[in-house]
Amino acid sequence: MFKVGMEAFTAEGPMLARYLISNGQKVFLDLKFHDIPNTVRGACRAAAAMGVTLLNVHAFGGRKMLRAAAEGAEEGAKGNHARPRVLAVTMLTSLADQDLEDLGIAGPPQGAALNDQSRTATPGAALADGADYLVIGRPITGAADPAAAARTILEEMEKSRGAA
Repeated sequence: MFKVGMEAFTAEGPMLARYLISNGQKVFLDLKFHDIPNTVRGACRAAAAMGVTLLNVHAFGGRKMLRAAAEGAEEGAKGNHARPRVLAVTMLTSLADQDLEDLGIAGPPQGAALNDQSRTATPGAALADGADYLVIGRPITGAADPAAAARTILEEMEKSRGAA
């Protein structure tokens, strides 16, 4: 599955996602929608009509916004595409303990700092902890040999699944 995130979407707009979908690829639209329920509903409707497989929203938008996102995805998919799965981002991994305190959110997140990621886990640990989807970027795109890095990550994931 291809992830079309904020940088690519801002540079290319929906054209990149549409191109990938028209060529039989699955697309994860990683824009983390977070706005009033009606606006998020419309954005999710448009994403679903485009044919994306996954899209995400910020859980901090609240229950009404999350419900509107799911409804918009359902509306946009009618008659044309399968309804995309709507994922809720609960916390950005770049937020450190102090950032959360500044926002008035109690409780330290677990994990060690890695670049701008303050809360991390290995892919195997994330799967063992119950993750359904993993978004893995820089460990692959920043590697000297991205294909080898991806193979190593897949091997770790398979080992984790075998241990479960």
